[in-house]
Amino acid sequence: MINEKLKLMIDKAIAERKDKHGWDGGLFSRIIALQADQRGELGEKFLEHFLKKAGVKGVTRAGKIDRTNKHWDIRTEDMDIEVKTATLGRNVNTFQHENIEKDRQYDAIVFIDVAPNDVYITWTAKHKVNWKALHRRANSNAYKWDTRLSDVSGNKVTTVDDVKRGYDRLKKEIGGA
Repeated sequence: MINEKLKLMIDKAIAERKDKHGWDGGLFSRIIALQADQRGELGEKFLEHFLKKAGVKGVTRAGKIDRTNKHWDIRTEDMDIEVKTATLGRNVNTFQHENIEKDRQYDAIVFIDVAPNDVYITWTAKHKVNWKALHRRANSNAYKWDTRLSDVSGNKVTTVDDVKRGYDRLKKEIGGA
C-alpha cells in the first residue's frame, strides 16, 4: 500500500511538472537521465569527436581526472582545453557550469550547452575570464558560471564547420596563428 501510494504520487508529480523548454520528447531529452559527471564526460567525447572531424591536429582527451591529476580535458597541438557541459534547466533559461577551477593548467574553456533540441558551444580564452564576476564556491578554488539561453543563442552549432570556426576564433584569441 505505501509503495503503491508513493508511486502514484511520483507519477502525478511528473505529469504535473512544468516543462517550459520541451525536454519531454526533445531530441536530446535522454541526457537528463545521466549524472552530472556522465554529462561532463559525454561533452568531452563530443568535443573530441568533432574537433577531429574538423581536422584539428593533435586532439587527445585526458580521460579521468582526480585530485592528484588536475589539468586539461582536451589537448590539441594549439591549446589545452577545459570542457564544461550543462543542460538547460527544465523551468529556467539557464545553463549552470560547476567546478571551474582557476588553478588548473589549461588555456581555454569550452562550454557545451545542451537544450532539448539544440547544442550551443561557447569558446573562451582562460586569460579573458573575469573571475571576480563568477560565483566562487565556499572553501574551494572552484567557480560556478551560469549562462542564460539568450547569452548563448548565437553559439548554436549544427555542422562540423561551426565547430571549426569556433575553434579557429579561439585559437586566435589565445595567441595561436
